[in-house]
Amino acid sequence: EFLAVLAADDPHSVATQTEKARLAVEAIDLTDVHPSLQTSSSFGIATAGPGETWEQVVKRADEALYKAKNAGRNRIVLADAVRRLRPHA
Repeated sequence: EFLAVLAADDPHSVATQTEKARLAVEAIDLTDVHPSLQTSSSFGIATAGPGETWEQVVKRADEALYKAKNAGRNRIVLADAVRRLRPHA
């Protein structure tokens, strides 16, 4: 597993770029090594909310990653934005 920290506040634009990476991994041809080998990747994406610590952001991204893996792998899942910390009105 890898962690990438990007300077972005829009998870959907990050998801668009991440989808390009996912497709690139999926396109890797390993048939020279073994005819049935295929590559895939799963990603969890989270953006930092107001007052959120890096540990909280990483935890949400990790939870999203495991949702992607449990949903069949080779996909992107955006972390649940509702779970972000928000100042009370």
